[in-house]
Amino acid sequence: FQNIELFKNLTCLDNLLLGRHLHVRANIVEAMLATRSWARDEVRQRRRAEELLDLLDLQAYRDQRVGSLPYGIQKLIEVARALAAEPTMLLLDEPTAGMMVEEKDDMMVTLLRLRQELSLTMLVVEHDLRVVSRLAGRVLKGVSLAINKGSCVAVLGSNGAGKSTMLKTIMGLIDDEPRKGSVRVSGTEMTHADTETISRAGVAYVVEDRGMFPDLSVAESLRLGAYHRYDRAGVNDDLERVYATFPRLAERQRQASGTLSGGEQQMLAISRALMSRPKVLMLDEPSLGLAPLLVEEIFGVIRGINSEGMGILLVEQNANQALAIADYCYVLEGGRFVLEGSAEQLRGNENVQEFYLGVTAAAGAESRLHVRRRRRRWN
Repeated sequence: FQNIELFKNLTCLDNLLLGRHLHVRANIVEAMLATRSWARDEVRQRRRAEELLDLLDLQAYRDQRVGSLPYGIQKLIEVARALAAEPTMLLLDEPTAGMMVEEKDDMMVTLLRLRQELSLTMLVVEHDLRVVSRLAGRVLKGVSLAINKGSCVAVLGSNGAGKSTMLKTIMGLIDDEPRKGSVRVSGTEMTHADTETISRAGVAYVVEDRGMFPDLSVAESLRLGAYHRYDRAGVNDDLERVYATFPRLAERQRQASGTLSGGEQQMLAISRALMSRPKVLMLDEPSLGLAPLLVEEIFGVIRGINSEGMGILLVEQNANQALAIADYCYVLEGGRFVLEGSAEQLRGNENVQEFYLGVTAAAGAESRLHVRRRRRRWN
């Protein structure tokens, strides 16, 4: 249930035993008389309840009244009670509602483990798209694209369209491997490779939340990006190049990454990725949460990187910025590409103008003129 529906005055064990009611064989008379058949049945039900307590690490709460337990533990007990019925399908209504971030992560890990270990089908209703993207068995369907040397490909889409899932699938960060299709880097099959192997092959990924190690300094974070490189002189050269590109990082070399502003953290995240000398740089919402001037600066750097021959896969909600630097663009909805074409073609598409560029069809001509003028200014 979305709102916890446990029997709060009963213990954790008793709640799980109630979940076994479909499998109880003894009738009420046998229970009242405490017959041998009832005793055997009681042992069987308790054994299964104990197994579930072990499976979900709930033994510490076995004999405690559930009403006195933390909220996250109560949600987990409710999952355990549902599993006590031995279902083939588990319906979950907002399983992480009201949880802290750490509790959500624990619940997601648990649900993924249960799905795999019990071969359990799950139907999940959830408003947190991060939870959905991790739990959903099928998110992307028929997505196909190529990033060539020196090309910049943009993927537009609203929240929940599957953009981040696409990048994580390419990078080997999704718990479930793709059921169909393949991921290739320079012709080498990478579909079932781990993330480190894909990174060594030349793919770098700048995640949406920037993925800072808050206690590391800027300099330490940058060197971490070159962890699989052994050319010390080359690493030092790339450090100097990064500092020349982002002077603010040079000024803050010894500063802890977690104390940087949002824009500075984005600079650091991109620079850290570049320290691996990738062939393809994947960027997930690089403009997210940044002031307009910083967005211009970040996209200017991306444009410069691309002009030097690096392939770019750019996931963005800021369609104006993405279309201004991309060669080719896709629109992703519901895990599918519903529209594709050159940046110029999509800029002139009425649906893209209305839903992503914020203009109506009537204002389309004026918008296209503005874009052309802005491109000249940038060039």
